[in-house]
Amino acid sequence: MTDVERQYARAVFSLALEREEIDEVYQELKSFSESLSGETRQFFLHPRIDDVDKRNVVEIVCKNKLLTNFLKVIIDNDRMELIDTITYAYLDLIHEMNQVVEVNVSSNVQLSESNIKKIKKSLELKLLKKVKITQSIDSSIIGGMKLEYQGNVIDQTINSSLESMKQTLLGGN
Repeated sequence: MTDVERQYARAVFSLALEREEIDEVYQELKSFSESLSGETRQFFLHPRIDDVDKRNVVEIVCKNKLLTNFLKVIIDNDRMELIDTITYAYLDLIHEMNQVVEVNVSSNVQLSESNIKKIKKSLELKLLKKVKITQSIDSSIIGGMKLEYQGNVIDQTINSSLESMKQTLLGGN
């Protein structure tokens, strides 16, 4: 994600905050972004389709006036290809405001609820923030788990241990 996406997200977020419409704007922005698939995405990205037509579609589809105007600016600035990452950046701003950290936990099997609760509690104590955990199954992991959040990676997988032993045996670090 670049600064451009963050700047757009911050702009609409600050206006939504002033109007106390943060969640409404996010839900509609997310719905709009998710609805852009195949032909719909091509419609908004096609250079030969007039911006007026794109703006008219946004007027019809969006209920929230702030989001409608925001999407018109995105269209006018030819930035519609950034809508997905702008949506993610907006969600990051919500999490930042609410002191929430999203953590992705990868393992080769679904973790039990009690394990998830332990991981969550441990991370909340470490980070001093609320933790929202998303699980993903990665069949390439032999055992253990990998946690990813805010650009950090905690790799407690057997794969990582084996790679470390391999490097040691080969005379590496």
